[in-house]
Amino acid sequence: MLHLSVPMRDGVRLAANLFLPAEHAHLPAILVRTPYGKGTDLIPNYQAFVDRGYAVVVQDVRGRYESEGVFEQLRHEPEDGDDTLNWIASQTWSNGKIGMIGGSYLGITQWKAALRNNPHLKAIFPVVSGDDDYRDRYYSRGGAVKLGHRLQWMAENLRTPGYEPDFNRFVWHLPLRTSDRAATGATSEAYQQAMNHPTFDRSWRRSAFRSLPWAAGTTITSKATSKPM
Repeated sequence: MLHLSVPMRDGVRLAANLFLPAEHAHLPAILVRTPYGKGTDLIPNYQAFVDRGYAVVVQDVRGRYESEGVFEQLRHEPEDGDDTLNWIASQTWSNGKIGMIGGSYLGITQWKAALRNNPHLKAIFPVVSGDDDYRDRYYSRGGAVKLGHRLQWMAENLRTPGYEPDFNRFVWHLPLRTSDRAATGATSEAYQQAMNHPTFDRSWRRSAFRSLPWAAGTTITSKATSKPM
């Protein structure tokens, strides 16, 4: 395993682990981007790729664990994913062809990277992570806010140091506009933006993969679910 420091366009550097097979010249690569900690070991599912001649890169997203910067839920994933793909493609061990895999938030990072239409990204395999932020993460098809879904994830991943969230309190909190503070102890820009746009308007369509003209002919095999990212 090699420890990497991958530069982003704004100077922030993201930490990643690189796993290579014994023969490692001009390889296709598998990229995994996670907010939950890349760890040090390669799990069996990823080891299977190394055993079959792929390079595997597992990266902490911005502001998480060993990566620099501030974690702002999904905000930087398109650009950071794009920069990481370009960096991998420029390495001597890479043949420039990259796939991405993973579930939940790891799947969402794939959709966000795909939004940039990077030529090096040849395939994605997102699991339990729909391609539509509005319907898959914040609102039901009837327009109701998915309070338990969103606030519980925020409480687990965005709470301020020392803050102890109580599910029964934040899920019943009113007004909804300040439920982010009840769940995390701080205001969440992503949550506030969601509250500002309760319908599937232009702001949501800009990041909805199926709404993009160039994605119309793309084969999408993942299934959206309501599981938290």
